[in-house]
Amino acid sequence: MNWNGLTPNSFWYDEHRLLYNADCRSMEELENESVQCVVTSPPYWGLRKYSGLPDLIWGGKEDCEHQWSKPIKRERIGWEATPEGQKQFKPAESNAYKSQSHFCSLCGAWKGAYGLEPTPEMYVQHTIEILREVRRVLRRDGVVFWNIGDTYSATRWSDARGTGAWSSDKKKEANPVIDRSGNNLPAKNLCLIPFRVAIAAQEDGWVIRSMIIWNKPNPMPESVRDRPTESHEYIIMMTKARPIGKLPIEISDNDRHWLAGVIDGEGCIRVAKFHNSYGAQILVGGMHKEFIERVKQITGVGSIREQPHTNGKTFYNWSASYLDAEAVIKSVYPLLIVKRPEAKVALNLKGDIDHAELFTLSGRIHQELNVDVSHIPEPKLDYPIRWIPEKYYWDAEAVREPQQESSLERYRAGGSFDKCGTPGLAYVNEKREHPHNFRAENLLAQTGRNLRSVWTFPTQPYPEAHFATYPEKLVEICVKAASKEGDIVLDPFAGSGTTLKVAAELNRRAIGYELSEQYCKLIVERNRQGVMG
Repeated sequence: MNWNGLTPNSFWYDEHRLLYNADCRSMEELENESVQCVVTSPPYWGLRKYSGLPDLIWGGKEDCEHQWSKPIKRERIGWEATPEGQKQFKPAESNAYKSQSHFCSLCGAWKGAYGLEPTPEMYVQHTIEILREVRRVLRRDGVVFWNIGDTYSATRWSDARGTGAWSSDKKKEANPVIDRSGNNLPAKNLCLIPFRVAIAAQEDGWVIRSMIIWNKPNPMPESVRDRPTESHEYIIMMTKARPIGKLPIEISDNDRHWLAGVIDGEGCIRVAKFHNSYGAQILVGGMHKEFIERVKQITGVGSIREQPHTNGKTFYNWSASYLDAEAVIKSVYPLLIVKRPEAKVALNLKGDIDHAELFTLSGRIHQELNVDVSHIPEPKLDYPIRWIPEKYYWDAEAVREPQQESSLERYRAGGSFDKCGTPGLAYVNEKREHPHNFRAENLLAQTGRNLRSVWTFPTQPYPEAHFATYPEKLVEICVKAASKEGDIVLDPFAGSGTTLKVAAELNRRAIGYELSEQYCKLIVERNRQGVMG
């Protein structure tokens, strides 16, 4: 399979797999809408530090000369996940937890490893930042499977796993393995991280199709006596949606003032009719090329066209329509003076006024002076975006489950039972024919039942990998259901390489991103032992 120029910056690749030792927040190697399916298990919040992961800078200003706050020092022994397995260290022996958090005193940026944020809210915010980059590379019919576990809140001196056990060192300055005391939840609270992520993703435009439960028959033992042992994780199944409406474009204050002045002086805003619908339109015309290119650069939308002049010179126009025009007008509306009435009318297309009336009023503004628009309400600049779900690929037949024996017995008997246990009739086709000659054990045993939302797999250890490895069967179901042979499957947190290995075995192309060079080497070694094309 041809990787079409994606290999120059890669850590390793073969015919089916491509691995980058890079930050998945910027997957610049990948084109827009090039990935069919995403299967991944990111670091869970407040669980552990993974060996070899550098601290990243989140938020703040890019041009800031950061002045970092004093690092948080750990006095207790802690856990660090390495390619050789989970290891226990005293603080003097490891740098794993000497700097969980730094904040820049100048711009407020945070420096640390993803998963070690001081609060659940910050972890969710960073997750959404990553998901936005995933959305950029995901095809419109693509599907994301986001495996994530939950975490318990803890005090500064209690055990961080929420077991209620106290540290052997009860000094006041002692810290837990991972400090989760920065959140406002009382100690021993389940933080509901998977649901926080799902709701935030939903609000950011993702469609949450299912909260799949991964039931683990062999969970990690917990020394708890006041609650059940945690034996499951969640897999958030997400698909894309397209926005109807746009928020104002994010531009600097200086550019906003400059753009508003340009539109007031050389621009035109109107309600245009496109076939049988109406939409906002904005144009800046008759300017030099460099001037118009700056308008395009600031807004990031619209198109530029040449405008030949009778004197032999060439001038240029910039224009945008519909949602793009709406977003630009919203961005500069509070600063407009001359073109404010036109902008007010155009932005009311999202209101209750008849569009034909707004179209007529917009035309009058361009032909007459001092047209009264006082009866037009002020536009809402922050109304919520509406999201329309995209159609996505799903192969239900590829992941059917075996029928329960009780269901087969019911069909063999020629009947079914309602919720009250009352015998009824079983129908097997659209003509609603009773199955007198129906061999249920043959048909149903072959097709099976639709995939359920609870998947039961034991954890699957890999001798050379850390304990966070998820089972290959889990990945297999995701890949089979949401992709076809030859499609690209992405894992932005490649870890030990399970997704890459399984996807290649299923004749898909797999791309992985992994920040830790140690784990990149592990992925290469593991995948070389498996299928080679």
